[in-house]
Parts: sequence; C-alpha cells; structure tokens
Amino acid sequence: MLFAVTCLSVLALATGPLLVAAGRGQNAAPLVDGFALGVVLALVVVAIVPHLYSELGVPSLALLAAGYALLGLAESTGERLAGGMTSLVVPALTIHSLLDGAALALAFRSGARSTVGPPLVIALIVHRFAEGLAAGAALLPRFGRRYTGLCIAAMGLATIVGASFGNDIVARLGERTLHAVVAFGMGVILHLIGHGRARVMRNAGAAIAFAVGLVLAAVLPVAFGG
Repeated sequence: MLFAVTCLSVLALATGPLLVAAGRGQNAAPLVDGFALGVVLALVVVAIVPHLYSELGVPSLALLAAGYALLGLAESTGERLAGGMTSLVVPALTIHSLLDGAALALAFRSGARSTVGPPLVIALIVHRFAEGLAAGAALLPRFGRRYTGLCIAAMGLATIVGASFGNDIVARLGERTLHAVVAFGMGVILHLIGHGRARVMRNAGAAIAFAVGLVLAAVLPVAFGG
C-alpha cells in the first residue's frame, strides 16, 4: 500500500509542471499563471509555513522572509547572483519531498492504517500537485523544460527515498537543518512565483483561476484530513 501511494504521489507531483508547460505560449497562459499563483500561495501559507513554524518557531518566518528579500536584492544586483539564488529552489524542494516521503512512511508504520484511506490520498494528491506546480511555475520560465524535468525527477526520487529510508536520513542530517533549508527556499519560491505574475490579476479569467487555485489547495487537503 505504501508503494502504491508513493507512486501516486510522484505522479501527482509530475502533473503540476506538465500543466504549466502546456499553458506556456498559449491563450491559456494567463489562466495557468493565475491558477499557479493561487495554488502555490495556499500551499505555502496553509500547509508549509505552519509546519515549518511548528518545527522551528519564529526563525522559520525569518528564514522565509530572508529568502524572499534576498532574491529581490540579488535580482537588482546582477543576473549571476540571482541565478545562484534561484538554483536554491531545487535543493529546497528536494529536501521537502524527502520529508514528505518520510512523513508518509511514518503514517503507515505508526499502526494507524485505518487513517490511510481515500481522504489522506486525496489530500496527498492536492499537496503534491501543488508542489509540482510550484516547481514548474518557478523554474520553467527561467531554465526550460530539461532542467525543470530533472528537478521533478529529483523530487520524485527523494519522495521514494524518503518513504524507504527517510526517518534514518532525517535523523542523521538533522531535522531542524533540513527544515531551515526548506524555509529559506520557500521564500525564494514565493518571490519567483509572485514577481511578474501579479499583473495577470488584471485579467478577469486569471483572477478567477487564481481564486479557484487558492480554494482548491487550501480547502481540499483540510476537508480530507491533510
């Protein structure tokens, strides 16, 4: 059962960047941008930030703000520095996928198998789809399909490794350190997703897509036990 759910998680992860890639250069691009902005904002605010706060406390918010602010500073300073900051998205998302896999394995190994049913699976699909959408929206416009595909492959592999050996890996590397990297990386992602996409809200269709994405990513995981 754990293997099947892990595979489903990886498939949901891959769907996000595929949607972003399909929308690029098409009339649907504003809709995809609006939807991506809504989903990613809900993912970070409703799911990731509260979890990071529970693990790190106030420093998690400081790291998130630092990632957001430093990328803005890097963009105004030079392209090379901004590119180096943007590349931090990949390890942050990969580490987060490792932690997701470890948490999934823990849900199965805790003996609470009765809770691992359709509600948890639906919440998992929405969560991992949102993560894939974040990676696609942040990386595709800047690095292209090949680099983004490698990032998604790394995230998928990290999920599988996390589900198999995650608890041992987290214990060895230090859970607080891993969460700190994720917090900083999420700040970078928020800047990448929000910067340049706010203008799409002037489009009525994009604004509606934003609202749909926001509600989907915020409400469904909560409603189904995520």
